[in-house]
Amino acid sequence: MRLIIALLLLTFSIPALSAKILIIGSYHASYPWELDYNLAIKDTLGDNHSYYHYHMDTKRIQPEAYQARADEAWELYLAVKPDLVFLGDDNAVKYLHQRLRATQTPVVYLGINQDARHYKLNEADNFTGVLERPLFKRSIILAQQLIGKRPNPKVLVLFDSGITSQVTTDYITKKKETVNIGETQLDIKSIDNYEHWQQLVSNAKDLGYTAIFIGLYQTLKDSKGEHVPELEVLSWTRQHASVPHFGFWSFSIGKEGNIGGYVLDGYVHGVNAATLGRRLLAGTKPRSLFPKTDSTGRYVLSRSGIKKWQLTIPDNVLRRAVWVE
Repeated sequence: MRLIIALLLLTFSIPALSAKILIIGSYHASYPWELDYNLAIKDTLGDNHSYYHYHMDTKRIQPEAYQARADEAWELYLAVKPDLVFLGDDNAVKYLHQRLRATQTPVVYLGINQDARHYKLNEADNFTGVLERPLFKRSIILAQQLIGKRPNPKVLVLFDSGITSQVTTDYITKKKETVNIGETQLDIKSIDNYEHWQQLVSNAKDLGYTAIFIGLYQTLKDSKGEHVPELEVLSWTRQHASVPHFGFWSFSIGKEGNIGGYVLDGYVHGVNAATLGRRLLAGTKPRSLFPKTDSTGRYVLSRSGIKKWQLTIPDNVLRRAVWVE
């Protein structure tokens, strides 16, 4: 373990001109959400700091390995002795908040879907941060606008069974499997098996659905219990969906992904967190900075997806949309 820490320090260190900043992410280095907020933190705080990173990789490893990854992250914290820590997403917070709250180091959390009170972060003097809340109703309204009015509309909402998905779906549905937004019925499914996911996606039209919303899909396992790469899941869904399919996060929209959505953006989320971090580095006490909720959405649409499904974009959306391939 000490060798791992030494290699991490060697890999991620730059000459320190100001603060030492440690960013501990719940997922892997190539995960788009994590890539975006890491870039935003550095862009916002600037290059005159030393940045250290640890990725817990909890989208791809088994849950029983989470604690060991958290222990490695803690070893890096002890080795670096950072001036500021960012904790990205629920697993990093879940497994590290107790040890960090016993220190004097200021901590900014971001991307957590769970209520901060669940972790008692409201009682921690050295914590503040940004909550992540998918823009669910606005996303459904956008899909209704693009598809057009249908009799008895039903939407299938798919999530994997990871902790972030569990917390998000509980927040959206209050633990109900079916909810209604206006005249639209939403059936929310948490899936752990890739074959089951494929069946639902390909048969959605026959099951009476007018659209699918793809939430999170990064922890799906195949029939052998092996992790299915996230890009494979998204590409397969794109190819075999029997009805138009939308997303809640910008990283899921594109040529090999969802058609579009009114989405949260990892870069914007990172800017919000880094803005808090900048104030902490300037000497503001975390306790005096009330946590934020990220409600900054934007319309992101895929040109190829809109063309494939021959959807018409309302003028109010067209004027504000960000287009991707």
